[in-house]
Order: sequence, then C-alpha cells, then structure tokens
Amino acid sequence: MTGRTVKTLSTELNNKAKLAKIETTLREDPSINLLVNNAGIGSMVPLMNADESQKIG
Repeated sequence: MTGRTVKTLSTELNNKAKLAKIETTLREDPSINLLVNNAGIGSMVPLMNADESQKIG
C-alpha cells in the first residue's frame, strides 16, 4: 500500500456547467496534485471487424 488515494471525475467538457464543477473541484481541493485528462473515443467493434477508413484523427 502506498497510502495514496485516487479520485476519478467523469464529465462532458463541452457542457459549461459540468466543466465549472470540475474547475471548482480542482481549485478547492488542495489534496489534488495530479490531473490526468483522458479524453478519447472508443469503438464497439471487434478489432478484426474494424474499418480503418472510419478512423478518426
């Protein structure tokens, strides 16, 4: 055990009210010392059935 805790916050960053809640949490919680922004997309298709022509990015 490391004695560290992990808090996850999930939100839609294009929603101003939800973004404001995250910003408030980051400002007001002095125990937060690392932020990982793990934004992305996912595919619900088995890898072998993936269509690379529909690749984003």
